[in-house]
Amino acid sequence: MSEIVILDSDRGKTFAVQVGDFIAILLPENPTTGYRWEISEVDNQLVESQGSDYSVAPGSSTGGGGTRTFQFRANSTGKGQIQLGRRCSWEPATRTIEQFTVNIQVQ
Repeated sequence: MSEIVILDSDRGKTFAVQVGDFIAILLPENPTTGYRWEISEVDNQLVESQGSDYSVAPGSSTGGGGTRTFQFRANSTGKGQIQLGRRCSWEPATRTIEQFTVNIQVQ
């Protein structure tokens, strides 16, 4: 088992992983603005969400932002996408201001 790290610059790319591999997606986020990344769409049979966490950027002051990390585990072979959206939690999903999508091929 290995861990595949996907960054904001990898948007739209395809990643080949093995069953049992972990996938970490790291995206810049500043939750003090009200806009946070969340899972928009994922095939849970292909890759299962293992949760997410937020870490403040080193040396950042209050309101300075940081990184949201989503963790997934590859469960079964196949192809699919992980789609994330950035929006305010109190607004409808149609008000997403930014999308992040990667293609996943589990072998």
